[in-house]
Amino acid sequence: MINIAEEIVPVVLEGQVVELEKSAAELLQSPPVTLKIDGIEVRMPRATLATDPNTGKKFPRPTTIYAAAIEAKVAVPVLCHRDHMTPAAVCRMCTVEVGGRVLAAACHRAVEQGLDVKTHHTSPMVKKAVGILTELLLAA
Repeated sequence: MINIAEEIVPVVLEGQVVELEKSAAELLQSPPVTLKIDGIEVRMPRATLATDPNTGKKFPRPTTIYAAAIEAKVAVPVLCHRDHMTPAAVCRMCTVEVGGRVLAAACHRAVEQGLDVKTHHTSPMVKKAVGILTELLLAA
């Protein structure tokens, strides 16, 4: 029988020793990334340590564009997002423009080095998309 389980390694995070899979430990220990949100430069860790409320197990939660926007003090509207839950990205109210023509849910898309993100404040395409989403939600 082949064991495909990943190696578990001890990692010191936030003053605690946590045993994580090696890939998760590497993600948490990787250097922070720098991105721009509406022209505001922000530096964020690639992931943070979170706790599953059901099991109490620690796991790495990738840092989202939404979290970076909060850090940059740029307001991004949300309906379905809650900090204590895994992002569902179902309402799409947090839509942002990433790197030109791509729209993404800020509550779900992970930060990457060098991203240039535009919100409804600076992108006519995002403003129109959020407006259409609002109309659809109100029509229901």
